[in-house]
Amino acid sequence: MWGNDGPTVLYWLDVPRPVSVIIRPGSILPLLTSALGLVCAAYLPPDLTKKHITKEIAEHKRSGLDFPVKSEAEAARKLADVRARGFSLVRGDLIRGIDAMAVPVLDFKKDLVAVLAAVGPSKSIDVSSKGKSVRELKLAAKKFVSQIG
Repeated sequence: MWGNDGPTVLYWLDVPRPVSVIIRPGSILPLLTSALGLVCAAYLPPDLTKKHITKEIAEHKRSGLDFPVKSEAEAARKLADVRARGFSLVRGDLIRGIDAMAVPVLDFKKDLVAVLAAVGPSKSIDVSSKGKSVRELKLAAKKFVSQIG
């Protein structure tokens, strides 16, 4: 969820796998290269996220590395795509070889109240837009909403 410094992991369920992903509760993730961050940026009010997006883009440019989002216009298009699909997807954008997808949990007013994500090694997680992972995440989000009202 959104913390003082950006998208923050509140709960992490680790499963036994040969490859461990080092993300723990309290981890603050970037907006534009993490599945959690993309959902937060797409669904939270822009006044909360705009300065963080601008800062990330500037940091990406200074790094000289090739990031998937290079301008505020590209960020706007990517966030519109997240809203249209109802989930975010990253393929090694944050950590090479680690893929992730995330879905919003929206309350009755369509405000973002939580984000559910699945993260794993690229070869062991199905991050296709019609795959099992996204279906199960969306189902879990619906169940979550039904329990919170």
